[in-house]
Amino acid sequence: MLTGHKTPGTLVAEIRMNRMSHDGAFLLVEGRDDTRFWASRRHTSCELVDGEGKLNVIGGIQKINDAGLAGVLGIVDSDYDLLNDIIFEPENLLATDAHDLECLLCRSSTLDKVLAEYGDHQKIKQFEDETETDVRTALLERALVFGRVRWAAIRCRPVIDLENFSVQRFLDKDTWTVTDEESICNKLLDSDNDILALTGCIKRLQEADPWYVARG
Repeated sequence: MLTGHKTPGTLVAEIRMNRMSHDGAFLLVEGRDDTRFWASRRHTSCELVDGEGKLNVIGGIQKINDAGLAGVLGIVDSDYDLLNDIIFEPENLLATDAHDLECLLCRSSTLDKVLAEYGDHQKIKQFEDETETDVRTALLERALVFGRVRWAAIRCRPVIDLENFSVQRFLDKDTWTVTDEESICNKLLDSDNDILALTGCIKRLQEADPWYVARG
């Protein structure tokens, strides 16, 4: 295994080197969390490779294909790519069927199992009776507020540090309520023009599968 910061080029070298001791398939993923997720979901003959980033995986698959190395599949988070009409061309490069792995898990039966094992059944029932919705839907509705702001910010590109866009800043943990989108924009931006641009962009967002809009 190569060490240090990887690039698409070093991923090709890593696959070539591992071919000497492994004659099965390779699954190229974005990072350590992804390797842990796929470790129990892959065939035993498939070796996991940490690509150290989405762009590395995308570029790595292209270079791997150009080099004629067969048996390599890349999987990346969909993020907002599908919503922004970005399609990956190589057949051996796939995107998740939701925004990211967290959303993929949340929309699956995994959430039901977690709630059944670790949740307080009385509190869950009380919450669902009071809100007239289930926990999964309630989580999605709250995540959508932040997802729509992020999606709009990517489209109209105001000066926002999305990496430090803290959900906790806009969430009341006691009541489990989320600040509305307009108030979030007002707190994130200083310029009135930027605020108007972002709120306007949010209003113009097309209808889309909420599991691709919400972010894990």
